[in-house]
Formats: sequence, structure tokens, C-alpha cells
Amino acid sequence: MSTIVKMLSEVNINRKHNSMIILPKMFPNDPHPGDNHHSKVVDFSTLDSILKSTLDPLKLFRADIGTYNYSLKSCSYTQHVDTIKNLSLQGKLGVAWCLRNKMMLKGLIPDVVTHNYIINGLCKVGAFEKAESLVREMSSRGPSPNCATYNILMKGYCTNNDIYKALDLVSSMNINGKENMVTFNIIIHHLCKKGRLTEARSLLTRLTDENSKKDLVASTTLMDSYLKNGDASLGLTLWGEICSKHVDVVAYNVVIHGSSLSGDLIVAYKYVTKMFKTGLHPDSFTYNILINALCKLRRIDEALYLYTVMSRMGVAPGRVSYATLVQGLCMIGDVDMAHGLLNRMLEKSMVPRPITWNLIIDRYGKQGDIRMALHIRDQMMINGVSPNVFTYNALIHMFIKSGEIDEARALMKEMLVAGGPLPDTVTYNLLVGAESKYGHLYSADEVYEDMKKRGYKPDVITYTELIRGYCLRGKIKEAERILYSEMLENSSLVVVDHVPFQILIKKYFRVSDLNSAYGVYQTWNNKDKGK
Repeated sequence: MSTIVKMLSEVNINRKHNSMIILPKMFPNDPHPGDNHHSKVVDFSTLDSILKSTLDPLKLFRADIGTYNYSLKSCSYTQHVDTIKNLSLQGKLGVAWCLRNKMMLKGLIPDVVTHNYIINGLCKVGAFEKAESLVREMSSRGPSPNCATYNILMKGYCTNNDIYKALDLVSSMNINGKENMVTFNIIIHHLCKKGRLTEARSLLTRLTDENSKKDLVASTTLMDSYLKNGDASLGLTLWGEICSKHVDVVAYNVVIHGSSLSGDLIVAYKYVTKMFKTGLHPDSFTYNILINALCKLRRIDEALYLYTVMSRMGVAPGRVSYATLVQGLCMIGDVDMAHGLLNRMLEKSMVPRPITWNLIIDRYGKQGDIRMALHIRDQMMINGVSPNVFTYNALIHMFIKSGEIDEARALMKEMLVAGGPLPDTVTYNLLVGAESKYGHLYSADEVYEDMKKRGYKPDVITYTELIRGYCLRGKIKEAERILYSEMLENSSLVVVDHVPFQILIKKYFRVSDLNSAYGVYQTWNNKDKGK
């Protein structure tokens, strides 16, 4: 506020003499008028807008506080703390803080849960200094922080990727006796997420030494990370350690998933057998893991059998089960059975996500069954699922493949006009390639120019299709212009492959222009050498 008062006083003094003033230095990194830099000159309207933007939030803030000042006199303690909780959840942390301070002045101390709401809100917006200050104040004035308080702060540090502060907090919690299993689970989960498995293992060992047992959740999290990173030996070592106590279905799912990732389904089935022997029954995650692994290996018959077993065992297949099977069936070209599973989902009031519809549309399109592809699109819309850009790209590719360019253009126009999903680079590349292939160079240029006008950046495929089109029509110089003046000059293209160069070289050979072919080859060769 002192800076604002100073600025206002300077404005009042200078307004009597000048219509322009020098903007005071507000930030330490800004050049000051007395420094050897150009002074920043602003007029009164600019300065007034700066002051307005600073003072308006303060005015609203005070107005809100005034409202709650009134409620402080008329509401009970329970109403006060409920108000603070609601304000914290709504992100009105300044008002919540002020209301809490006013309660403290009147001898009404909000409980630790209420303070935790404020701390959680502060951590979400990155105000860690304020959160730490509040925790310190709680330690000195009450209520004393509990495990949840420290866990909220630790989770905030982890979300903000400040792992060192989180680890320091673990140490301080240990000194103050505030440490619990949830604390270790938070920090171990974050370390695993960042790939720092050695540190996570060390922390888990510390947990074992101090508590004489490993926490199952922390152990399972670390084991999952080892297996996903391909370190099966350490993962299975950890599995052997936690098998000495009661193991739940989640732990079994982790080791089954790890085995399936390596493609070793025999081992995965061995752990399923152990589950049954220990009295545990596979859940939907267990079956989905196995079905997904079988589909990836193209063992679709076994995956479908497992789907029937799943139903007989009283585990209802969910969206993931059906979506995985649909993807596997489309992978091997059995789109009719995939369509049958889609209908079964709809019968069970499970509306698939767009990706499931798109897989079936794409497969029908690749088989040239335009009627069924459009039928699935219509069925998709009837069930309240809006086609996305992938849906349109699949349909456009289908029409281009069948030579119906007008229909492909109509779909592109529908995307631009109907307010649906906007086309992407793939959409434009499909149209540019089709127009070039069929010799419609004027139309290809129109699509290319529209692409740039709408802010899409042409990529290697865009330029390659244009070059191919011009070469097919014998317009070699125009193709060369696109290569040299547009493609190679485009700084956004990180990698330019050999294809456009080879197209030009082959064309020059066909017209017996060996010198030009050699020139293109030299350009390609020099580019590969980084010259």
C-alpha cells in the first residue's frame, strides 16, 4: 500500500504541471529512471488503470469482509466454522483467513479440522508460506496440528514438485511424533511417480525398521513401480517380503499386471491360482488386466472366453472390459463381433466413450463398408455422443479411399460450419493429399492456404503431399519451390525426412535432368550432415 500512496501523491503533484509522468520503479528488476536505461513513460490513463486494477480487488475484499463482520455478531460458533470451511472450498481464502482471525480475537478458536480446510485451500493455490505460517501459529496458539494437517501440507509440496520440503517435513514430523502410515504413502507415491525408486525403497525400509512391519499400500505402490519400469527382480523381491503377511486383491492385481506387461501370461495365471487358494476372488481389474494382455497378443478367442468366465463368476463386465475387447476385435478385423459387443453395451445402458465408436467406424471404413460406418456415426449421435475430430478423420479417410472427394470436402465443411469439432493437421493433410493425388492442384493449394490462415502449421506430410502432387502433374519447378522456399525455410519443422527429396530426384531422373537431380541430392546430403 505504501507504493500505491506514493504513486498517488506523485500523480497529484505532477498533474498540476504535466500531462505525462515517469512511472516509479515498482519491481526490483525494472530499470529505474535514474539508471542508465530508457525511462518508462506512461500517461495518466495508463497509471489510473494500474491503480484501479490494484484497488478494485481490495474494495471487493473489504466488502466481503464487511458482510462477514455482521455475521460474526449474529452467528454461532458452528456457523462460523462452517462458513470458513465453505469459503475455503470456494477459494475465498482471504475472507476465510480474516474471519478466522476475528474469531481468535474474540476467544473463539476454530478447531483443527477448520484450520485444515484453510491450509488445504492455501496449498492448492501455491500459497505455501501462508500455509506454513498458519501451521506455526497453530503450534503456538492452538489448536495443535494433527497428522492430517502435516499430510495436507506434504501433499501440497509433492503436487508442487518440491520433494525436498516434503522430505524435510517427514523429518520434522518424526521429531514431533506426528508421523503415520498415510504420510509415508503420500511421499512414497510421489517418489515412485517421479521415478525415484531408490529413495522410495529407503523410506520404506525406514518404515519397516521403526514400525516392525511394512505398510501394504506403500509396498504395493513401490512394487507396482518396479514392475512397470521393467525391474521384475526387485518387484518380485518386494512381493516375497509382503507375502509373509495378509495380501489383498490389489497386491495380487499389481503382480499379475507386472507379469502380463512382460508377456508372461503363464506366470500371471499362476498368481490368479494363488489368489483362489488364499480365499481371494479376482475382481474386475484382475479380469481386465488379463483380457487386455490377451488382446495385445491377438489371442482374442481366449479373451472372449475369459469375458464369459468373468460373467459366470459374478463379476459384471464394465466399460473397460467391453472397450478392450472391441479394440482387440477391430485389430484382427472382426468388426461385426465388435459391433455386437457395442450393442450389448447399449442394452446394458453403458454408453461407450467416443474412442470405442471411432474404432468401429474406422474399421468399417477400412473395409470399404461406407453404409455401416455412417450407421455407427448416426447411432453414436442418437446415444448422445458427439463425433470428435477422430470420427471425422476416419470418415474423411474412408471417402477419400473410395474416391468420393466431394463427400470428404462436405465433411470438412461440416466441421468448419456446424460448430462441431475443428479440423486438425491430420484432417488438412488428408484433403491436401487427396486433392494432389487426383490432380486437383488448385484445390490442394486452397486447402493448404486455408490451413495456414486458420493457424495450423503445415508439417512434413503436408509439404510432401504437395510436392508429390506437383511432380505427378509435371510441375517440377513449383514442387522445388515448395521444398526450398517453404519446407526447408519452415523453422517449426524439427525433422525433414528423405521422402520429399526422393520424389523430386526420381522425377528429375524421369525427365533426364541429371544435374537438377544431383543438386537436390546434394541439398539432402548436406542437410543430413547438418551443414
